[in-house]
Amino acid sequence: MKSRLHHVFCILLGVAAVFASQHSSAQEPKYRLVEVGGRVSLEVPSHWYLADLEERKNNARLPDGMESAAGEKLGPARLATLVVRPKPDPASARVMVFFVENWNESQSDLREALRSNRTRTMQAVTDAFHEDMTGAAKMFAKQGVTLLGQEAVATDSIGGAIAFTLTYRRKPSGTKDDSPLTEIQYHVPMGTQKIIITFSYRESEARLLRPILDRVRRSVAIQ
Repeated sequence: MKSRLHHVFCILLGVAAVFASQHSSAQEPKYRLVEVGGRVSLEVPSHWYLADLEERKNNARLPDGMESAAGEKLGPARLATLVVRPKPDPASARVMVFFVENWNESQSDLREALRSNRTRTMQAVTDAFHEDMTGAAKMFAKQGVTLLGQEAVATDSIGGAIAFTLTYRRKPSGTKDDSPLTEIQYHVPMGTQKIIITFSYRESEARLLRPILDRVRRSVAIQ
């Protein structure tokens, strides 16, 4: 499992953009249904912006040349199928969906691993996350991004499926607002494909943004 997780997490860290604060209404926003890749659907605020292909390609170029903790050269980041965020750019929150092809772990495999030896399974996943983030930190530092503290690894459910979750914090770069950013990644094995859904927000706006992102997360459906 550790070898399969290797380098995917570093890649995903690199595509997280620099966020800036924005003025938002305190009213509950309206939501619209978005379908992604024929497997995921979710409801996002109607006024949030869906990034076009060119922007998603630009995000995917960010970690080119990154090395893993073992010194292995990593290829370009995977292209996100969905990136949605508030305006202006850069924004204070983001929801992204990725599809990792040629996977070989199913929901049944994950359930069995957790049932038979949860401690060992969680330790293996935690070690993989920690190794990749340690290696990525040096590259991010060159981009002005500082990771804060130890990442938190757990299991959760989303869209009716079991997922490994990674939560970490980082400092922004290139903005006047130095409020830390929080990112939560859901890694959902689905047989030959893995789905990764991420939720990011600026902590200075957590009171506004977390309820919105929680609403989006609860709306997720996975086929």
